[in-house]
Amino acid sequence: MTTKKYDLIIIGAGPIGLESALYAAECGLNFLILEREQPSASLNKWGFVRMFSSMAMNVSPLGARILNIDANGSYPTGREMKESYYDRLVALEQISSRLISGFNVKKVSRSGLLKAAHTGDNRRAEYPFKIFGTDANGWETYYEAKAVIDASGVYSNPNSLGPGGLPAIGEQTHADKISYHLRDLRRDYTRLGKTFCVVGAGHSACTMIAQFDQLTRIDNEVNVVWVTTTSHKPPAVSVPDDPLVERARVVNLANEISCGSNPRIKHLAGYWVEEIRDRSTGPLMELTLTGSDGDRGTFNADFIFALVGYRPDREIYEELQVHECFASSGPMKLAARLSEPSAGTDCLDPVEPDDDLYINPEPDFYILGSKSYGRMTNFLIRNGYDQIRSVFRRIVKDKNLDLYNRS
Repeated sequence: MTTKKYDLIIIGAGPIGLESALYAAECGLNFLILEREQPSASLNKWGFVRMFSSMAMNVSPLGARILNIDANGSYPTGREMKESYYDRLVALEQISSRLISGFNVKKVSRSGLLKAAHTGDNRRAEYPFKIFGTDANGWETYYEAKAVIDASGVYSNPNSLGPGGLPAIGEQTHADKISYHLRDLRRDYTRLGKTFCVVGAGHSACTMIAQFDQLTRIDNEVNVVWVTTTSHKPPAVSVPDDPLVERARVVNLANEISCGSNPRIKHLAGYWVEEIRDRSTGPLMELTLTGSDGDRGTFNADFIFALVGYRPDREIYEELQVHECFASSGPMKLAARLSEPSAGTDCLDPVEPDDDLYINPEPDFYILGSKSYGRMTNFLIRNGYDQIRSVFRRIVKDKNLDLYNRS
C-alpha cells in the first residue's frame, strides 16, 4: 500500500479547521483536511441558536476578502452562519478538492518512531507524522504529513454528569434519555416527555433554560428542575455592561428564573447528580442528588439535559510528545498564558499574540481552536485567527507572514 504524503494535514473541518485550510491554500501548501462527519457539523447541531458573537467577529479578514463578504454586526444563528460563510468556504475548489469527509482520525504518531524516543528533541521532526483512521466505508488508512494541525474541537466529547466529573450511577445505561447538547424544543419536546432536568450553569444551560421558559408558558404540563453544582444564586456569571447583547439577554433571563420568576422551573443549587434509576410508573427516571453539605434528595424526570461542558479527545495524540496542563488538559504553553491574572476569564479578553504559544515538545504538531483551550470554555472563533497566523509562520518559515492584513 502506498501512503499519500502531504505538507500539512488538518484534522477537523469546523470553523478553525476550514480557516486553516484557507490559509494553507493561499500559502500554496500541499494539504489535506480530514473530517469525521461533514464540514461544520457541530455548528449545524445547534443551528437554531442565535450566536453570542456577531457575524463580523466570526468571518476572518482572509475569508471576507476571498468570498467578497461585507461582514456586519448582525447576530446570525449557527445555521445561518454555516450557510452564509462556512458552506461557501467548503465550496471553494482549493478547499473542496482537499477535503475528505467521513474520515475518523484514530491516532497520530511519527512514522517509525515511538513516543519516548528523542524526548524534547527536534530530531523527531525528521520522521513524518503518520495519521491512522477509517474512511466512510470503514476502511483503515494511513496518511503522512510534515506538519499536523489538530482542530477537531471538543463538541463530540462531553463531560460526565456525576460528582466530580465522574459518571453518575446509571448514567451510561440511561444514555438514550440524556442529551449532552442543546436541542430545539420546538421540534421534539413532546416525544421526550413533560418533566425535565437541566444540569449545568454555563451558557448552554442558560440557553436551554430560556427555551424552557417559553415552553412552560405554552404547555402547562411541562416542569423543569435546574441543577447547578455551585451553591451561589444566581448561578450564571454575568458580565457588567456586556457588549455581547444576546449573551447578556440569555444569562440575565436564566438568572431571573433561578430566583423564582418562573414557578414551573425550580432551581437546586449546590447539588450533584449521583444516581439515575428507572421507575415503573410516571416519569421514566428517578434522580438522586447529593448536596455539598451532605444533604440528599430525589426527584423524577423523563429526560435530562446534561450541559456540563466538554473535554478534548487526547487519545488522538497520545503517541506524541504533547505537554498538557494538569488542570485544563490543554497544551501547556497556551494554558499557562490563559491562567495568568492579566489574561482574564471572558472570551472577549484578548490573548496577547505570541508565535511561541502554540509550540509543543512535538515539532510541527499544533492544537488549535476550542481544543487548544482544553476544558476551558472561553474560546472565541476570532481568537483562532491569531493562532492560525502564528502557526503558519512556523510551517512556511516566514516570521512576517500575515495573510489577514494583506490589502
